[in-house]
This record gives sequence, C-alpha cells and structure tokens, in this order.
Amino acid sequence: MTEIAVKIERTIRMNGVGHSRDSFTSGASATSAIPRNRKPPPHRSRIFSTPSLLIALGLSLTVSAALWSEPGSTEVALLPNSALVEVEENLTVAFLGDHGTGTDARKVLELIKAEGADLILSQGDLGYDSSPEAFERMIHEILGPDFPFVASLGNHDRRDWRRYRDLLKARADRVPGLVCEGEIGIKAACTYKGLFFITSAVKVFFFDSDILHADFIFDQLAHTDSRWRICSWHFNQAAMQVGAKGDDAGWRVYEACRLGGALIMTAHEHSYSRTHLISKFTDPPDVASYDTDKLHIEPGQSLAIVSGLAGRSARPQLRYDDWWTAAYTATQKAQPGALICRFNVEGQRDRADCSFKTIGGAEPDRFRLTAFRDGKSKDGRTSFENPLATAD
Repeated sequence: MTEIAVKIERTIRMNGVGHSRDSFTSGASATSAIPRNRKPPPHRSRIFSTPSLLIALGLSLTVSAALWSEPGSTEVALLPNSALVEVEENLTVAFLGDHGTGTDARKVLELIKAEGADLILSQGDLGYDSSPEAFERMIHEILGPDFPFVASLGNHDRRDWRRYRDLLKARADRVPGLVCEGEIGIKAACTYKGLFFITSAVKVFFFDSDILHADFIFDQLAHTDSRWRICSWHFNQAAMQVGAKGDDAGWRVYEACRLGGALIMTAHEHSYSRTHLISKFTDPPDVASYDTDKLHIEPGQSLAIVSGLAGRSARPQLRYDDWWTAAYTATQKAQPGALICRFNVEGQRDRADCSFKTIGGAEPDRFRLTAFRDGKSKDGRTSFENPLATAD
C-alpha cells in the first residue's frame, strides 16, 4: 500500500494536479521562472489546490508517511563568501501579519511607508471581513500600485484564497526585479534585490500536508546562493508563540528553515515575540545561545519571530518560556506595528538591523543579526544531511 501511495503522490507532484503550468511562475520577467541567482532544483514540489482536494483526501494519510523516503535534496550545501549573492545595500523590509482594513491597519502601512520600506513580507490574515479587493485597494491607496507586497495566506484568507492569490500575483507581476517560482501566497520561492524568501500557507488548507511544504522549503534553500534567506508562513507551534495558539504548522517546516539558514517569520497569534537562537525546533526547543548581542544565523541555527500586530487586535501573554528574548502583547499594552529590518547596513553585507516599531512611536524590540560570515557552520561542517526524511 505504501509503495502504491508513493507512486500516486509522485504522479500528482509531477503533473501539478489542479494547476496550469502558468500559475507557477510570477515576476516582471517572463523569460525565466527561476531567479537568476539560483541553481535549478532537481524537482518542483506543488501544493494541492482546492479542485484537487478530493483526490488528496483519500491519499493524505497513506502518502504522508511515505513521502520522505525520497526527499528532494539529501543535503544543504554551504557556500563560500565569494559565491554568495548579496542583498542590495540598506534594503528595508517590513514583516507583519493579521492586518484587517481598519484605521489601525492603515496607520501601520503609513508607518512602514514613512520608514522607507522597499518590500513588505506579510505573514497572512489579510482582509478578514473585508473582501480581497478592498484589501488590495488599501495597499494601492497607501503604497501605490507597484509596491512589492508579498504575503503568505492565513486561515482567514482561506475562503477567498483564489482571489487573494490572483491579486498578489498581479501585483508581483508589476514589480521590476521581483521573481517568484511557485504559487504566490500558497507555496513560492522569491528573490528581490538579492533577498531570497519563501512564502508558505502550510496547514492553512484542510488536510494539507506540512511534509510537502517542508520538502519544498528544504529543496529551495539547498539551491539558493543568497546570503539572506527568509521563511514566511502564518501558523505557529504552541511553543513558538506566547499566547494560546496550538500546534498548527508542524515542526518540519521550522526545521527545514533552520537547516537552510533562514530567518523564520510567522503571525497568527496577535502579538510580537522573538526567540533566542535555536539549534533545534521542538518542544521545548534547543537553545543555541542566550547571548542577546550575538545573533548569527547560519545553517543549523536560526530564530523564530511572531509579528502579528498589523492592525487587527492584540492578545495577552500567556507563556513565559525561557527561550523567549522579547515579547510585546496586550499584557504590555501593545500597539499595532511592524518589524522593520535593514539588510546590508552601511555596506556590511552580513549585517541586518531590526526593530519593532509601533504607530505610537514605541520601539519595544531592537536587535542586530549576522548571517553566513564564512559559509560554514560553527563546527566546520560544509553541508547538512536531510534529517526530515525520518522526522516524526
């Protein structure tokens, strides 16, 4: 039965059930679906769309255990400095989720504009009770028709996901230099001015498999030459937020990003929180270092951030685990805001300066990151095996 399930799953992934080939590329340039700074991976993972969900339902239980017998990549190769693709100097990116279209949501976007952001990477839950078109109108009115706004869809976007996807793709197509491979909002790998980022709607759709997303993430990170990498999705694990959310995303996606040396950005819980450096994402996580001044991201260690104060509401802090180094919630009388990071600061290519800023002028968290200083991990390894093949 397992062998049959694997063969069926391979067929689905090769044929992209429910999608046309055109729906898997986006960007200003139509000549190539693969960002120029990336080596083509050996295969393309594709998520099930709603039309294919009925097919997937009957397979999900049998396929999940079998998929990892042949992961897309067996290792992540680390690169020397000379091979790294660098982010444009002082590239400014805003990270936030759980928006809405009310007054506070608009004020947060105005704050981001005033900060001179070059890109918004949203962790989802966009319009809530408003239509996708109303949300897009708000972005258009405040930031303009061609501003690069890329999102990972959340659970409140699920009902209108096709309309959100189409609007996000249309906006991405208008942005020069933004190239995405995959289905924007659902599962895509993008580059913009040297920054490499993955957007995922992991577990947002019923019966969706986190294995498919983790496989895609691991594969894409194994084949990018970018120094700075971001993983973005909506859901959390209970231990990766400070409120009342449960285990929704699965640990596989966290681990795939850690092994690929990517910063992890989520939302869902309406608060802001940031972990210490983590060397293994589990419950409880393995903390690599409690040093708040030396935050170095590399294959094998990363940190997870929840930025869910984009305007909808704020919730109280219920968890006080020792792996958190910052928390800003309703308990701290949190105001709406966004995490804003500047990469390649003053020509220091491995440096990023980040701060969470609010519409009231507060700055409850501020930190500096470094990444890929010598293309090797601290213990000297030059590659990592893919342990996700045997993940629980």
